[in-house]
Amino acid sequence: MTQSRNINKRLHGQRGNLLVWFALLLPVLSGFAALAVDLARLYLVKVELQNAADAAALAGAHKYAEPTSVSQATTAAVDLAKIHYANGELIPASFVTATEETGTGYTYAIKVKIVFPGLHFFFAPLLSIIDPGLGITSSDVQAIAIAGQNAAGHSTLVQ
Repeated sequence: MTQSRNINKRLHGQRGNLLVWFALLLPVLSGFAALAVDLARLYLVKVELQNAADAAALAGAHKYAEPTSVSQATTAAVDLAKIHYANGELIPASFVTATEETGTGYTYAIKVKIVFPGLHFFFAPLLSIIDPGLGITSSDVQAIAIAGQNAAGHSTLVQ
C-alpha cells in the first residue's frame, strides 16, 4: 500500500513537465522542418530550372546553326524556356536571359540563364523566433546552361 502511494505521488508531481520539454524542443523541430521541407523545395526548383535551361540552350544552339541571326536563336531559346514549369508555374520570359556564347570551341553556342527571384520558404522564417538573424524568408534560385553546335551538326551541352 505504501508503495502505490509513492508511485501516485511521483506521477502527480510531474505534471507540466512535457509542456516545458515541448517548448524547449519546438525551435529545434522547426529547424529540422525548415531543413527538410524548404531545402527539398529549393533543390526541386533548382532542378526544374536546370532542365528548362538545358532544353532552351539546346534549342537555341540548334536554331543558331540554321541560317538565322543570333536574335532569332536567343528568341527560340527564351520561347522554349517559357513552356517549362518551375515552382508549379510557367517560367516567365522576364526570368530568362539568352545570349551568344564565345570561347567554347563551338562555332555556334548559346548561353541561357534562368533566375527565379525570391523563392519563398515555409518553415525557415519561423527560425527568426529563436534569433532574428536566422529567419530566412526567401532565396533566389538560378540555373545556367551553355549549348553548342558541333561540326557534325549535333547540339550538345557545353556546361
